[in-house]
Amino acid sequence: MPASTAAELVAASGVPAEPARIAQADEYLSRRRRTRWIGLGCGLLAGFGPLAGDQGGSLLVPRLLAGYLFGVLLSELVAPRVARGAVRAASLEPRTAGRLVPRWSLFLPWPLLVLLLATPLLVIGWHPHGVTRYAGRNGECSASAYWPTTPTLFGIATVAAVALVLLALSLRRLATRPQPAEDAAAWQLDRSLRARSARASIAAATALGLTMTALVGQYVYQGIHSFVCTRPLSTFTNINGNVYSWANSVAPWLQDVSLALLLLAIPAWMFCHRLPLPTNDTGER
Repeated sequence: MPASTAAELVAASGVPAEPARIAQADEYLSRRRRTRWIGLGCGLLAGFGPLAGDQGGSLLVPRLLAGYLFGVLLSELVAPRVARGAVRAASLEPRTAGRLVPRWSLFLPWPLLVLLLATPLLVIGWHPHGVTRYAGRNGECSASAYWPTTPTLFGIATVAAVALVLLALSLRRLATRPQPAEDAAAWQLDRSLRARSARASIAAATALGLTMTALVGQYVYQGIHSFVCTRPLSTFTNINGNVYSWANSVAPWLQDVSLALLLLAIPAWMFCHRLPLPTNDTGER
């Protein structure tokens, strides 16, 4: 998505390009740049930090993307805000995020993020971990088990829960924060900019849900390729057996579905960033 200038944001909001409005839009753009840096930091931490796991580079891309999106969502809540003037706008109706973005878009992030809360259920059952080695008269056998660990599964559910809380708080603060009313242009531009922030929060949360669901799918795909050594070690062939009897029925489609969800995250993110902005109504003046 091409970067916009302050003048372009003011023009898109339908207000005159006055110096005060240019400065107001420029502050928003500065905050957006800080948001990307926070996202980058979280992405590097998720990809290479101590919580990255030991699956090698196969899950690096979804971890980086998930960390970046979580950082963007977090920064939408903690980012500094533009100073408000002495005159505030009043509203005869409760302010909700549905006045900043289409109401249906508020539900886009929820299905997958709520589903991810059930990720810890994957610990149910017998799941071997690590490398097993057996030795006998006829040879040796080394087998590996890759099922995601309990801390990993609970960590994913925790990130999903925190993301839902951050999304709800961000949208609520954007909707209820006092608006400047020194003049109609300041009010209209402020409303447009906070609508853009609402779109960014929804976009990050929706893409995060897709990315983390894809990540769980990849974890399970690796897990169902866990093998154990059969005993006795009578030959050097066919000494490994799959841990999961249902692996052959899941493996053909699980990786493709996970990859499709990961590839869908970017278009979903771009789509949410293009949600329609609010019209200039007078219900809050």
